[in-house]
Amino acid sequence: MSSRGFHRFSDVDASEQAAEFVSFLDRVRALPQAMERRARSYRSLRLRPGQRVLEVGCGLGDDARELARLVAPGGEAVGLDLSEALLAEASRRNDATAATFVRGSATELPFEDASFDAYRAERLHQHLADPDSAMAEAARVVRRGGRIAILDQDWESLLVDADDRPLTRRIVNAFCDSFANGCSGRRLYGQLVAAGFDADEVDVLPVPSASPELARTVMLPGLCEAARAAGVEGEQIDRWLAEQNARIETGRFFLSFSFVLASGTRR
Repeated sequence: MSSRGFHRFSDVDASEQAAEFVSFLDRVRALPQAMERRARSYRSLRLRPGQRVLEVGCGLGDDARELARLVAPGGEAVGLDLSEALLAEASRRNDATAATFVRGSATELPFEDASFDAYRAERLHQHLADPDSAMAEAARVVRRGGRIAILDQDWESLLVDADDRPLTRRIVNAFCDSFANGCSGRRLYGQLVAAGFDADEVDVLPVPSASPELARTVMLPGLCEAARAAGVEGEQIDRWLAEQNARIETGRFFLSFSFVLASGTRR
C-alpha cells in the first residue's frame, strides 16, 4: 500500500481497493508491538461487565469484538466506521460476541448523549480534518465518569537514518504534512482537556525499528510518494530510496516513529 493508501482511510469505498485495505489492516494488527499497544489502551478504559463501549474507526471490527468480550456478560461493544466495505467484512467475521456495527462519522456520531461508558479510537485522528469536532462528539456520547482512550501516531516523530539529513527532513516533513492531521499524537492531551475530559494518562509509545518487509512495501513507498507530491526532485528521491534499500540489504536500516496513548475520565 502506497502513501495514497495511508491517506485514503477516510474514503476507503471510493478507492476501489478494499481488499488492499483489509490485507493492510490484518498485517498491521498482527504485529507484536501493535498487540501490546492495543492491550494497553484496553486497560486504560477500565472496562467492567455490563458496560457499553464505542469503538470509532472500527475497520474490520476485531477490536470491537475484543472489547465486547471485556464487557461480557451483559455489556455491549459498538463499532462505527465510514466504510461500507470494511463494515461488511467486519460483519462477515462477527461471531457470537456482543459486538454490533454501525456506519457513521466520528464528527457526527449517530448516538444519544451520555449513551456510552467508554470510547476508544486507534489510528483515526490522523485522518480527520476536524479532530476537535470528533473529540467534542466523544465527550457528548460518554457519560460523566466514563472513560476514553485515543491511540494515534505523530508522524513528525518519524526518524530515518540517512546520509543526506536535509533531504531526509524534507521527505519526512512531506509525509507528515500529507496527512489531514499528521501531528495528531501531540495534540491529544490538549484536545481531551478542552473537550471536557480529565486526561490522567498520556504515554509516548515508540516503534523502535520498522521491519524491512514493512519498510519496503509500505513505509518507503509512502515516504517517496509524499515527497514527489510535495515537489522534491525525482532524482533526489531515487537516490535516497536506493540508499535505504542498500541499508536494508546490509542490515543498517533504521526507521522509527511514535504513538501517543491519551486516556481520561469524562468530567
